[in-house]
Amino acid sequence: LTIVSAEDLVAAPTVFLAGRSASVTQVSGSTNWTAAITGNSTDTQGDVAISIAFTDLTGNAGTTVTSTTNGSSVLYDRAVPTLSAVTVTSNNDNTAYAKQGDIITLSFTSSENVQASPTVTMDGNAATVSGSNTSWTAAYTMQNGDTEGDVDFTIDFTDIAGNSGTRVTSLTSGNKIVYDETIPTLSTVDISSNNSNGATFAKVGDVITIAITGSENIQTPT
Repeated sequence: LTIVSAEDLVAAPTVFLAGRSASVTQVSGSTNWTAAITGNSTDTQGDVAISIAFTDLTGNAGTTVTSTTNGSSVLYDRAVPTLSAVTVTSNNDNTAYAKQGDIITLSFTSSENVQASPTVTMDGNAATVSGSNTSWTAAYTMQNGDTEGDVDFTIDFTDIAGNSGTRVTSLTSGNKIVYDETIPTLSTVDISSNNSNGATFAKVGDVITIAITGSENIQTPT
């Protein structure tokens, strides 16, 4: 807090900031003062209240000052921000999975406004972050060589006052996207008929069946 008196004072002004006695220092002349406190974990959050009591050299007490002359103020925030919602989706036809070239999008909501932009990684790679205030998204396009399986992520964020939130690595609902870049193969392909003379013959009305086994879970073949 910077203070300039209209005349010399008999002593340093008595200053309270956020209800606590401030350290007052005279600077650059007999009418210029500064007052400071170090915020702690019990100070009241919100606009920092000020109180300045002062007396001139002849003993006249000035009216206690409780506001700034230029409208300035300081908002005290000691709360650590959190993420109240963290979800993920993929633009794959099966939104729980992703293949090379698919885009995975994280959506998250913070408990208060955070600085732009939060730092987000997916599978250790920097994601593109967009949004503002409390609503954010982060997107990453899966690349050849990314780790197959659950796509891990990190979110680091800081509120407007500079309080850093705890790194987030888990979802508030749903499951992580599964990345798969391995081309599936068919380990078994078998054709047979229900013909009474043998599975290798068929006539009109017989049912021919193809049985296949994939190297991994696959969608319904065409």
